[in-house]
Amino acid sequence: MMTSSGNRTALAGLLCLTLAGTALSGEHPAWVRDNDTLRDVPVRIVDGMALIDDIVLGQWHGIEAQGLSGWRPERVKGKRAAPGGNAPAKLWHGDSIPYAFDDSYNEEGRRVVRQAMALYRLQTGIRFVPRRQENHYVRFERGGGECVSRLGKVGGAQAITMNADCMVSLTDTLHHLGHTLGLQHAHQRPASPAAPPFLREGSMDLASAIDWQSDHLAQARKARPGYDLESVMHYDPHLRAGFDLRSVSTAPHYHPQWLSDGDVAQLASLYPGAARRAKDASLPREGQAGALTTPGGEACLGLAAGTSTPIPALVRCEPDTPRWRWDAQFRLRTDAAPGLCLTMPDKADQSPPRLAPCTTQHRQIWAFQDNMLTSRHLHNYGLIRTAQGKLAMRHLRGSGDAMLPSSLGPLWRWQTGAD
Repeated sequence: MMTSSGNRTALAGLLCLTLAGTALSGEHPAWVRDNDTLRDVPVRIVDGMALIDDIVLGQWHGIEAQGLSGWRPERVKGKRAAPGGNAPAKLWHGDSIPYAFDDSYNEEGRRVVRQAMALYRLQTGIRFVPRRQENHYVRFERGGGECVSRLGKVGGAQAITMNADCMVSLTDTLHHLGHTLGLQHAHQRPASPAAPPFLREGSMDLASAIDWQSDHLAQARKARPGYDLESVMHYDPHLRAGFDLRSVSTAPHYHPQWLSDGDVAQLASLYPGAARRAKDASLPREGQAGALTTPGGEACLGLAAGTSTPIPALVRCEPDTPRWRWDAQFRLRTDAAPGLCLTMPDKADQSPPRLAPCTTQHRQIWAFQDNMLTSRHLHNYGLIRTAQGKLAMRHLRGSGDAMLPSSLGPLWRWQTGAD
């Protein structure tokens, strides 16, 4: 068995080999004064720009002379930001964040961006809107190197630069939109118990990465309640084929396809108005008719066509798609099948839900919370969409370190009318 020091030596060798093969031209490490904490923090200089990991801070010549000030959005809420240079980070207006695409951003990449924005709107209430003539907006650009973004709103045409791999990755897109909204990496959050102070303050150098990978991340896995491993902002320098600290994919090793509870809570503290709007919009009321749709509204919970008996199915949303209602017993009914209620299958992990005559049985009682439709009979089980577009029941919570595969979608949107 390899000793701990042996593991560190082997990991150092692998990292050195990997970094040697991927380091960008003109990249070198440096230290800069953080005027907020009065500490020197490590940064990396790439082509005249200063970065912390995959976060662009600004032009190095200005930062070197003036230091860093107000670069953490949670410390500068409400302050104005001047465009360009070493501008203080601030927050966007959560009601309408303008965005645009560079001409080089392909259609598949644009589809992924819209999918990610739909998730942010569903889970946090933060809305992105196509740019008209706004001076300050998010601009998606295609690059050939790393995938990078700014932290919070810095003004002007604010770039999220993605290479060909990141462009089509929902995880990476969620990750960099998170930075743009003001989220740091999970280990850099003030409440993070896993990472040591030197790692929280600046960019991961080689020694920090080895320490993080070999010790602190392992501690985080053991102390799961204190560290958000499911966060889209989790930065894991996990070595695998084609992955390293300067990887084309700097987002989490787990590749989550939606925001974690920790991500949602962090954004709620930064954008409380949007969070209240999301909560109010997502709660169905007794007797209210509405549609259960995918986050982007591409598909709805409906009934399969061409069957002799009504069968719940994922269908394209149309004006005549059956509407659902919640009754006083928290049962889901549809006007297209009077007297029938959505019912949990007898074997939760093996069958989709079905429609059955409405009774008082627990299998027909549902809850809708955090945009998940869950059974009150087996409260950890929820309705999900498979990669094949089918409906199924799966265990969603309370399963230790287990996570749903990225191909499964447990999030639903309750839509009552025009939005």
